[in-house]
Amino acid sequence: MTDVDAVRARLRAAAGDVTALRAVLLEMRACVPPSAQETSQEDLDAEPDVPTALRAALDHALSCLETLREGLLDAAAYEPSPLATDDAP
Repeated sequence: MTDVDAVRARLRAAAGDVTALRAVLLEMRACVPPSAQETSQEDLDAEPDVPTALRAALDHALSCLETLREGLLDAAAYEPSPLATDDAP
């Protein structure tokens, strides 16, 4: 196995770790039901209550983790496109 292959394997493993962390955060989010403030159209400009702030933070983290996971997998699978030949039209 070359160094590049080893790094690719580690990137795929890291993506799996991110997936596992995402599952933990989803479980945490499920433990915090939407508050009345979050489901109400009133007080949209008010400072969020604790459940709303927690759910917002978890939603943001989940979004970032998905982007991270995709980036790791894309990097692991990356192959440069073949160079154009002089024969190409």
